[in-house]
Amino acid sequence: MKIYRRIFGKISDESMKSVLESILKEDLGLIYFSKDLDESSVEYNLIKEYVNIFNLEDGVIGAEFTDNEILDAEVLCFTGGRPFAYPQPEEPKYLENTYLDSCYSCGAFGEQKADFVIKKEPNIKPNSLVSLHWVFGELLSERTLYKEFFQKLGLDMRTVRLNKKTEQAESVVQIILPRLDTPLKIENLDYTTCQKCTRKKYIPTTIGFFPMPEQRNFSIISTSEFFGSGHSAGHRVLVSNSTMKEMLVLKIAKQHQFVPCK
Repeated sequence: MKIYRRIFGKISDESMKSVLESILKEDLGLIYFSKDLDESSVEYNLIKEYVNIFNLEDGVIGAEFTDNEILDAEVLCFTGGRPFAYPQPEEPKYLENTYLDSCYSCGAFGEQKADFVIKKEPNIKPNSLVSLHWVFGELLSERTLYKEFFQKLGLDMRTVRLNKKTEQAESVVQIILPRLDTPLKIENLDYTTCQKCTRKKYIPTTIGFFPMPEQRNFSIISTSEFFGSGHSAGHRVLVSNSTMKEMLVLKIAKQHQFVPCK
């Protein structure tokens, strides 16, 4: 696994410019610079000595896993399908209309009580898996893909309605994901507690490996914990190694959409 960091800041004088350019081996311009570096690289280990001296910003921006780390992982976190644009944020009642015990303040929710409503029949390709923009962690599938893949995994589905009417979407269905019985071991991950509903919500981005669940006898499942920021909250989707490999073979997903658990 490679951890990538972003170094950026204002170049205040020629001396500072000369030092940074000698490390990075490139022209940094006259005022501001930004550079993404592998945490284990020679360049990063040289430039980090000057972060405080030159008042630079240094932060982790992401991780890149090797093929073996992904393909050999027992359990992986699936980052989701291509999002499409419903529900809309200007219609905040979608949360309370769809879920029991929903909280608009943090976006957390309880059991689903009604079908999602989309504006129109989506134009999705065969074998497509899509996500909702405002409830991350819910997966919607092209109908044939559900029958040929997800139904065989023992997963139920739910219809999706059109235009707030009783008419059902023909091309897409919602996949009903079971929840983990046990919590993740994520004591070191930052979270916020909603002042209104008191539920915890963990930061939406985890750098590096995703926490390994104790329960591993599943094909695809979602966490009981919420992740997100602001008014958005959603569960994370976990898959077994065999499910991940089937999704790759069928081109339901690409390798970069999986984060290995550890």
